[in-house]
Amino acid sequence: MKSLAIKICTCLVTVLLALPLGSQAAMWGGGGGGGGGGGGGGRDSVTAVRVAGPVAVAPDDPVWNSATATNVTLMFTDSVEGSNGGSGGSVSVKAIHNGTDIAFLLTWNDATQDNLIEGPENFTDAAAIMHNANRICRMGSQSNPVNIWYWRAVDDTVQNLLSGGLGTITHTLGDDNIVASSSYSGSQWQVVLSRPLAAVDGNDQVSFTPGNSYPVAFATWNGANR
Repeated sequence: MKSLAIKICTCLVTVLLALPLGSQAAMWGGGGGGGGGGGGGGRDSVTAVRVAGPVAVAPDDPVWNSATATNVTLMFTDSVEGSNGGSGGSVSVKAIHNGTDIAFLLTWNDATQDNLIEGPENFTDAAAIMHNANRICRMGSQSNPVNIWYWRAVDDTVQNLLSGGLGTITHTLGDDNIVASSSYSGSQWQVVLSRPLAAVDGNDQVSFTPGNSYPVAFATWNGANR
């Protein structure tokens, strides 16, 4: 069976949760990219804008007009069999929160909609957000696992995982509190992943606090590249 090439960010991304209007927000300073076999320079930054109302919404909901998109560069990892190297494209990231829940909108180009698995040679399109990102972009280690929200187009659901390194999932966490919504149109995926700010299991999952910033990373899989 062939392996599926993964595209992952070349440096870490900082997510800043904006405070309500009139509050003093925390400032994030620059810094070098954290591993990942390239990149360099400073990190990209995504601001999770404070909004009113629910954030577990569809990708085309008008609430996303409140957030500014950050374009995150991706690369093919050199550790996955079948990766053909070169540029991995990019993913556009928006984030919002309402003081209770946080949501991310990922948008990326994909010429084929691979959301059916009919045999062992078929792979699904997918995307992931990786938290505890000061431990990645190589998807953690056995001693320092990372928390991954892993979305698959084949069932439009999210798996809440711990990874102890590339190709190693240590165990699956409860994922009932992570909600997904997706759409595919015009050779482009749009996927929303949302979760309460407070983690159910704080030992292995990040809890978000408005005014603070958090390192994360993003990845996409193209089911047609196998």
